[in-house]
Amino acid sequence: MADARKLLQYLPHVNSAYDSSLNVAHSHLAEGTRSCVIDEIARWANATTVCEKALALTGPAGIGKSTIAHAMCRMLHKDGMLGASFSFHHGSEGLNDARILVPSIIHQLVANRPDIATPILEAVKANSGELSALYDPEFAVQSLIVHPLKSFRRDRTVPRIFLVIDGLDEC
Repeated sequence: MADARKLLQYLPHVNSAYDSSLNVAHSHLAEGTRSCVIDEIARWANATTVCEKALALTGPAGIGKSTIAHAMCRMLHKDGMLGASFSFHHGSEGLNDARILVPSIIHQLVANRPDIATPILEAVKANSGELSALYDPEFAVQSLIVHPLKSFRRDRTVPRIFLVIDGLDEC
């Protein structure tokens, strides 16, 4: 696995996680605000049967979607279910390019969740001959995130793993 960890060094990434210094502006939700939305998302995240594997929080600019996303990241992190988070920022170098998303998510998954690092690192190593293809988001998501996590999630005693991506309209 040491070889695969070295390969990660060659995957450019940025730290745009919910708790990074880049996201301080969205870090606090005023107490008591958006509680209905937060409660609904928490019910979805903690449901024992899952009909929908993805949840999209939509609405006009400025209504607090990013702040809600960051509040959810804190909750998921506290509950041991946050795999990674990423926030796109329009006009910020590296934070407005979809090609950097998957490498950044991979770095976080390996760092934050040692329990799932092995299948992800094995996938990185298996695809190391195609490093340029890793910048194709569809290929990279399927090869380096979805397939490794599916093999890991066969053990149903493992808590669900959430990826939170904010600001998709800014890339």
